[in-house]
Amino acid sequence: MYLTREDILEIHRKVIRESGGNSVVVFPGNLDMCVESPKLEMYGLGIHKTVYEKAASLLYAILKLHPFLDGNKRTGFMATDVFLRLNGHIIAVDKVDAVQTCLKIAECSMEMDETSTWVKSRVKRK
Repeated sequence: MYLTREDILEIHRKVIRESGGNSVVVFPGNLDMCVESPKLEMYGLGIHKTVYEKAASLLYAILKLHPFLDGNKRTGFMATDVFLRLNGHIIAVDKVDAVQTCLKIAECSMEMDETSTWVKSRVKRK
């Protein structure tokens, strides 16, 4: 099960309501790419095979493509959490680890494969 554009927008609105910031979508095309990231295919085959890779691609895309004026890291993490829950998993991570990881991704010091490994090591089945 994948998140829609509206799902991510609603998660973003909730993040902004709860923790502040501006809810403007700066790059609508980038938001669309974020939505599609977990579903990417090449030659009819999914690029991201596991739920961990799909979740990591969603997190990575939102943090790197920065579709919103504010709240990209918070929205990326929350969207990843929601995606995992919809697919029968939970992410067990403390706030410090989540914040540090999101900062590393946003600052270009953590690549997609590392993000996938990080997600996989912290996800449990419900």
